Amino acid sequence: MKVEEVLARLQALAEELEIPAEEEEWVLGLTTSRSGSEVRTLAVVLAGDFLPPGEIVERLFPLLEDPDVEVRTATAYAMAEVVQEIESLDLLNASESALQLGDEEGISPDKAREVVRELISLISSATTEPTVRFGALCSLGPLGYMAEIEPRIREFMRSKDPEARVAALQSAAFSGMSEIWQHDVIAALGDNDEYVRAAAALTAGRLGLEAALPYLESMTLEATGDEQFSATLSSFLLVSEDNWSDLSAQLALRGVPGDVITEACEMAEILAEPEDEWDGESP
Repeated sequence: MKVEEVLARLQALAEELEIPAEEEEWVLGLTTSRSGSEVRTLAVVLAGDFLPPGEIVERLFPLLEDPDVEVRTATAYAMAEVVQEIESLDLLNASESALQLGDEEGISPDKAREVVRELISLISSATTEPTVRFGALCSLGPLGYMAEIEPRIREFMRSKDPEARVAALQSAAFSGMSEIWQHDVIAALGDNDEYVRAAAALTAGRLGLEAALPYLESMTLEATGDEQFSATLSSFLLVSEDNWSDLSAQLALRGVPGDVITEACEMAEILAEPEDEWDGESP
């Protein structure tokens, strides 16, 4: 099969709500194939979506040392599911003997610590490629309270690179800790970069920051593009639906198309799902 045909097949699978079981091994095989960077990267992204955390560690974690930077970047973002599992099961504080793994998909405490140490090493090293650092930082969000991680997130939030600031906001969104990041997120709503503002809006929605409502309302009414509009309106709805009638009336007066509003409402429903995760791309 030609590379173009493989890519087309992968892209078709990416549009499916659930990848058929019979296709999973084919996708996994492509992650370590010689099919080229684009194919392998997309295969890693798809595998990160359907593999349980334990298998992500087994099948994808080694790819953090892959020679291809795009593959390493996709792998770093795929670790988000693993870190969420580590945090929710408190595996960093568990002992091997105390942990009773219920099935073969489990992650041992030793492996959990290895994953977290590697991700921290990636965000701490000046020689790590920026996109890989961004992916690792985003994935470490659920552990953003740790002394080794919180300062790094703040460092990235102060970066001159907009992509670094977006990564830091994504990481904060995954943390679920509104009290730690409220000030930083609200400040980022006024960033001079539109993608950073959109990421800040999504993070405000994820964290349920009621203090951000006036900013989200203003940004929604002043949005200049559909993507920014969707990000701000969906976040507004996530934080509070109580003021929706007033805002919807103002949007109608401004002639905002109904399909654009519907798309934003659908995004809010997707973001409200706890298992939903960002894919590492700018909003």
